[in-house]
Amino acid sequence: MNADFVSPVKSVGHGITTIEDFENDEQVWSVFLELTQDIGHKLRVHKKCADGVAIHIRDNTLFSKQWQAALDMPTQSPMLIAKAAFALFEKRYDWRNPIRSVTIQAINLVPQDTPRQVDLFMNIEKIEKAERLDQCIETIRQRFGKNSIRNGILFQNLRMPSEKPEITMPTGVLC
Repeated sequence: MNADFVSPVKSVGHGITTIEDFENDEQVWSVFLELTQDIGHKLRVHKKCADGVAIHIRDNTLFSKQWQAALDMPTQSPMLIAKAAFALFEKRYDWRNPIRSVTIQAINLVPQDTPRQVDLFMNIEKIEKAERLDQCIETIRQRFGKNSIRNGILFQNLRMPSEKPEITMPTGVLC
């Protein structure tokens, strides 16, 4: 066995268990958008593009369902991944119960320099412009921090745990 072997990255995902249940599509969309920001970053770090998306939804009865779909073309774009995941969610989830946790995965990863088949009706200039914008946002975030540029909708209460949870020690002293 070779000690230098590194297993290839097969999927990139991010999930969250909420502090309050989601009760409507708008709450789910906001969290999908937040989760895909990290997924897009990880795809760039690993120099991969997603050719598909998978979602995992757990409701407040702890019943889980998973779905996946192919993307029109491989991408690293957090917005395109979020839109595809949300379209899948709207098509499949029936809202019998509020949602407790969500996970999104970028699947069927391909190297970012893999040639792409362009559809006759795709606006390639618009796609390239969006890719340049995503790259600029990534550069700014690397320089000034993850939250230096955010979508406006992400400033509302996302019902997600904070990144730095407040820990209360048994003595009552905050850390």
